[in-house]
Amino acid sequence: MIISRTPFRVSFLGGGSDIPWYYENSKEGGCVLSTSIRRYMHIAIHAFFGDKRIRLKYAKLEDVERVDDIQHPIIRAALSRVDLGPGTEITSFADIPTGTGLGSSSSFTVGLLNALHRMAGRSLPKWELAEQACEIELNDVGSPIGKQDQFAAAFGGLNIFRFLSDGRVLVEPLRVSDDTIKRLQANLRLYYVGGCRDANRLLKEQGAADRREKTIAATREMAGKVDTLKSALEAGDVDAVGPLLHDAWTQKRSLSDSVTNGEIDDVYERARAAGSTGGKLLGAGAGGFILLAHPDHDRLATALQGIRSLPFEVDMAGSEIIFPK
Repeated sequence: MIISRTPFRVSFLGGGSDIPWYYENSKEGGCVLSTSIRRYMHIAIHAFFGDKRIRLKYAKLEDVERVDDIQHPIIRAALSRVDLGPGTEITSFADIPTGTGLGSSSSFTVGLLNALHRMAGRSLPKWELAEQACEIELNDVGSPIGKQDQFAAAFGGLNIFRFLSDGRVLVEPLRVSDDTIKRLQANLRLYYVGGCRDANRLLKEQGAADRREKTIAATREMAGKVDTLKSALEAGDVDAVGPLLHDAWTQKRSLSDSVTNGEIDDVYERARAAGSTGGKLLGAGAGGFILLAHPDHDRLATALQGIRSLPFEVDMAGSEIIFPK
């Protein structure tokens, strides 16, 4: 048996600039500052007792004879690239549901590829793992997404990812102290506003031709603040995070009416009234988790009573095989 563990991610600034139609037509390319977090997707692969079939256990159960018969598009595409043959069982389980803005789909893809390649007797460098996950999601499956989630899941840690117009991705780990990480974790927390949204639909809407000019302008402004946040964090200034997140959320809300709703706006306004210095809804919008900055999250929990929250904890490992060690 092989078990992979792959982190989810939190994107601070620059989301949207990692989508090909943006960075391929932008002189400055795209850039995102994000971190992987200690919430994980696990993939287990082992020989199936029914040795001539393929059994899959995710939100559904599939039991098929051929790879082409698999309904799950990512698993079908991955097994087309790394064919283990019949007699394979694949099971996935996650700490947090999909569709909540934490990049779970790409964590699934990266973790699946990591486990498949190890089952086939080889280990891929993190770079190749991320690139293969991008090829599957963007090309094989045709999802209208970007590349930040795959790289965040594969590499782990706090990074800037720069997306060049020729498709290359540069990875720049932030040079931050352990003390800065500790204070950043204390300053931030994830609040669940409910709902699982269709990120593909929202991204298609935001990138539609009649909205593209507006989307480009807002995305360029958000991406332009990535290096400002990098400098602040490398200098140990975690207090800069909240206001920059607030500016990014203001820009993101301008992209589409479907990015937010009355319930999300109410939670954010209550948080701000209680002293939050800023935050943003994670992912494409419409539901999931809000990342909020506040010097006293006990006080914020009182203001947001009844709203489930999770600690913000940085993962440094990225996707890894946890069994066998």
